Amino acid sequence: MSTQITYTSTITVPVYVGWKCEKCGQTNISFGTIACKRFKTTSSWRSSIQKETKEAVSKQAQNEWLDEAFTLINKPDDSWSAIYNNLHLENANCTNCRKRPRWDRSPKLLPFIGLIIMAIIICGLVALASPKSVVGWLLLAVSIGLLVWIFIGETVYIKRMEKLPKEFSPVIGSTNLELSAYAEAQNETIPSQDEVIQTLNNYGMNSSLNNTDDSATVEEKCHNGAMPSVVETVYYCRKCGAKLPDGSDFCNKCGMRQIRETL
Repeated sequence: MSTQITYTSTITVPVYVGWKCEKCGQTNISFGTIACKRFKTTSSWRSSIQKETKEAVSKQAQNEWLDEAFTLINKPDDSWSAIYNNLHLENANCTNCRKRPRWDRSPKLLPFIGLIIMAIIICGLVALASPKSVVGWLLLAVSIGLLVWIFIGETVYIKRMEKLPKEFSPVIGSTNLELSAYAEAQNETIPSQDEVIQTLNNYGMNSSLNNTDDSATVEEKCHNGAMPSVVETVYYCRKCGAKLPDGSDFCNKCGMRQIRETL
């Protein structure tokens, strides 16, 4: 009986991810990684074939990681499957209300999948050893059901994310130089941390404007006094995204010294 050997090559790209909390509207930013993975399988026991397979999967990952990471950063709304499987955040809790964004899948389900598979094996052995054991068969059915639910979870997740308002989608950036050069070659740019936060704040401003009465233009409303003609200046921490007290030069949350930008 032949045994298959699967080789995996993973390239990890450091990123920072900003998002606006759906519950309280807080702007957040967290560091994390994009894991670009490639797999190749061989059933040969010849060391030369195994070596070729290992080198091939490594080369494939090297050739494809830039495009995959750039696509996820540039078009997160079209990359929900990649976000589901490959985006890992250090901390996805809102700094204000502690709620996690619904697009975040951390921690990943791999440990749970392993436990469920072990449970299926054990319950299967118990059920086979005692065919009349109702409990054994019931536990086996429950374990298989959980495993099936996990594997269809990605499909359900993508369907839900397609309905997510853009203002609550993640905005992703990276300081990786190779990725920045690749984006420049595509006539695009990778947003800085300040640009990530500014983009999120602009989402909020656009949402406020869109919710006003369409019977008059913005300029008319400003002229008539229906809305202010000068947007209030709001400051956010360049590192953690927390809102800053007026006139503060340091973030009260992380201590980061601030360079002021008017939004």
